[in-house]
Amino acid sequence: PKLADKRVRQALAHLIDVQEIVKVVKNGLGSQVIGPIPESASFFNTSLKPITYNAEKARELLAAAGWEDTNGNGIVDKKINNELVELNLQLMISAKSKTSASIGAIFKENAKKGGVDIELVAQEANTLRQNLAGRDFDIFAAAAGNEPGLYDPYQLWHTDSDNPTGYNRYRFGNSESDKIIEGIRNAADEKTRTELYQQFQQILYDEQPALFLYRTIKPIAIHKRFKNAKVYPLEPCFYPNFYH
Repeated sequence: PKLADKRVRQALAHLIDVQEIVKVVKNGLGSQVIGPIPESASFFNTSLKPITYNAEKARELLAAAGWEDTNGNGIVDKKINNELVELNLQLMISAKSKTSASIGAIFKENAKKGGVDIELVAQEANTLRQNLAGRDFDIFAAAAGNEPGLYDPYQLWHTDSDNPTGYNRYRFGNSESDKIIEGIRNAADEKTRTELYQQFQQILYDEQPALFLYRTIKPIAIHKRFKNAKVYPLEPCFYPNFYH
């Protein structure tokens, strides 16, 4: 219920300073992303701009969704089912991931300025996997990578994948997004497929089922004997995922 309103998820997107994360966690070797499709793709939606850290904007979005600090303790709250609920969220991270811990610490500090309380919960891999499969979490930190070529959103974003063995852990999607995803798979020509990709990216951007953070940049050396080599951004993007 805390994350059911997309304005809350949009507010959280404004409460995580990606530029600071890239600077502190990756020593500047990273670039912010707006979704799972890399900028190098011909079907990337160039009209979508990175969401910047803005605590004031976040508070405006939270207020519009009915979340305000009514008791003066610094955390926004709202009545849900006649019970006053504060916007405190658990962020699950792998106990062995120093990167997730660092990202979580920065997020926690950023979110505080918007009236949101983030609690970091470090879990062993098996426990974390079980909780993700059962959709038993508020937020979790994870990484994903893309292969070169066409991007297939089905596995991560179609509602068919929202089950204990599926990877749509975001609980994202409806009949409209499913139709677009299926259309991408079955498009008869590139123009139609590109238009569908654009629509899909716009929906993800508006709904913010995940906060897409950055892709890693690493120096790559290619021997001169290899001609016309093209480097694809295969490094993972870290993003907290929302269950709603």
